[in-house]
Amino acid sequence: MGLIMLYFVGALAIAGISWRTFGEIRSHGFVRFLAFEAIWAVLVLNLTAWFRDPLSWHQVISWVLLMASAVLAVWGFMVLKRAGKPLSSPQRKGTFAFEETTRLVTTGPYRNIRHPLYTSLLLFVWGAVFKSFSFFGIVIGLAASFLLYVAAYYEELENLERFGEPYDRYMQQTKMFIPGLL
Repeated sequence: MGLIMLYFVGALAIAGISWRTFGEIRSHGFVRFLAFEAIWAVLVLNLTAWFRDPLSWHQVISWVLLMASAVLAVWGFMVLKRAGKPLSSPQRKGTFAFEETTRLVTTGPYRNIRHPLYTSLLLFVWGAVFKSFSFFGIVIGLAASFLLYVAAYYEELENLERFGEPYDRYMQQTKMFIPGLL
């Protein structure tokens, strides 16, 4: 009962942060909101397993994925802020200030992947899934992964509109999530 209450409190908090996206269903922000709800579900589902049996194969994989996620997220945010020159406040409905870059960023992790922040979330999701590695966790992880992919796709449409031909060339040269593969 406690975990269910925790899930609903967290889900409401995520909704409270994301409320500006609710009117923009075909925006990356709304789909990202749904992805965060799924990520939160995986976290709560596997909450009791985070430090259980720390040297098991699935826990080792989990911690590697979670550490890679953290490094990529910090690096991605730092480069986005420095090279992207974001506006001080969001201009578009459903976005955060850090997303409102005034320049196309193609350095740091963005040199090899177009969406390092979504990649870090994918690593985080699967790091959380591997904590317990259950059927239900895998299903929610797959749903979160799909939603993150759709959010990245919608964001690409928005970036094409915003940056035009330079972003199209960037898309031709750089993979979405995994260098050289995807």
